[in-house]
Amino acid sequence: MRINRAKELLTSKNTIKETVFLTGFSDTNYFTRVFKQWEGVTPKSYQKRIALR
Repeated sequence: MRINRAKELLTSKNTIKETVFLTGFSDTNYFTRVFKQWEGVTPKSYQKRIALR
């Protein structure tokens, strides 16, 4: 659920740091690891991919 919420926040142009804290993660590095495990890309790559649409 938190990763789905993170995807919504990243899509709406929030920074990664804002997204980390809004989704309840306390560490940016941990968030990036978990996000990559679930989505197969880093949050920044995901954000760039969405921006190209």
